[in-house]
Amino acid sequence: MSMSYTNQSEWVAAPAQPEWLATIQLIAALAFLLATTFSGPLRWMLATAGMSFIAYLPVLGGLAAVLITLCWHFWFGAFGARALLLCGVLCFAIFVGLIFIPSAQQVAFAAYLFIPVYMGLLLAPAWQRVINWRRGALILWSLVVLAVIVNPYFAYPWVGFEYSVAGVSVETGREWWAGDVQRHSGVARASFDAAIQAAILMTIVSANTSNRFTRLLIYVATAYCIWLTNSKTVLVVLAAVVVCLEMSAPWINRLRVPFIAGLVALGWAMPLVGVLFQPRLNALNTSASLHSYEDRLRNMWPDAFDLWLDHGTLITGRGLGALGAAQTYFEPQLFNAGDNLHLYLFVSLGLIAAPLIAYVCWQVARARVGSDRQQRIPLVLFIAALTYGLTANGIENASIALVLGFVARTMCDESERAKNNEYC
Repeated sequence: MSMSYTNQSEWVAAPAQPEWLATIQLIAALAFLLATTFSGPLRWMLATAGMSFIAYLPVLGGLAAVLITLCWHFWFGAFGARALLLCGVLCFAIFVGLIFIPSAQQVAFAAYLFIPVYMGLLLAPAWQRVINWRRGALILWSLVVLAVIVNPYFAYPWVGFEYSVAGVSVETGREWWAGDVQRHSGVARASFDAAIQAAILMTIVSANTSNRFTRLLIYVATAYCIWLTNSKTVLVVLAAVVVCLEMSAPWINRLRVPFIAGLVALGWAMPLVGVLFQPRLNALNTSASLHSYEDRLRNMWPDAFDLWLDHGTLITGRGLGALGAAQTYFEPQLFNAGDNLHLYLFVSLGLIAAPLIAYVCWQVARARVGSDRQQRIPLVLFIAALTYGLTANGIENASIALVLGFVARTMCDESERAKNNEYC
């Protein structure tokens, strides 16, 4: 069953949801979006004014909106089997983490990092309204891209600036070099944040732009922005997004399932290369520009498997907080960034991650799109997230985590609606 993107937005925002709840969701979504997009200057201004704690209010406000929405749907709305299953998976991951991870604070910090995922899932109606605001998306994209393009000519005061929160040193903007090349971040906290934000906003803006020449200019400006951030993975993401946006509707409907299946297969296979073929890697002569990928193959991914199997179990994984940023503060001796979306989920959830990944991917891949380019936004955003997840864990990037939660909720809801219509 084919459904237009406009109609999709009507049923995502459940009619039974009261207006006051929709308003809370929209305010929380906009506050989080602006705080994430302009994180560098926002944190710098608040830190210099001695009010750095305010920078965390949009995240906590988003969590509050999520909890209010969850409670309302539990008592008055349709709290279905999938929502119950998701809550069960989260509780399971927390329980396993409390068993295998030495610090409960580490588990709690990991749960905090998952807030963008919760916001994408529970506040999907609000995010749909934000996506439909075409002018707002264009303004945000323009500011993100322009800030990076101008960055080489201006030294932003928030880049390299540090402040302290609860005794922990935090950067308002990361000063980062790859060899002799500076990685520019614009108004974001880090260059890779700016790159993926530009790609995501470009997807929404381009899908709402009918003129081909204008879309070409948008693609070129975004590519130059990403080039200045020196985020090689996001250049691959950009290429995938452009192909999916410009492909004809019949072709994208033919290729959507094998494309997503191929990305999942590649995402599962890449970490295994470093484990199964480690001796051969010694013969690699990679350039400095590919050093980060070689490090993942030789060290990070094999060490992540060790975390999974030696510090957890094959079936249950290691639980929430098993690897990633939470280890930085509580378990630095075992720190592993994961840097692969699928591996990150497997280490956290064990083999339970396999059917979870397969289910979400199938729900997204099976939905057909029409000739209207707007209909492709969830599919293209999901492909962008999977591509980014080949060499990054994704969950700890607020933009990607938000996309994953939003698309999973949107496409699963569409699948349920189509199923119900078949029975009518």
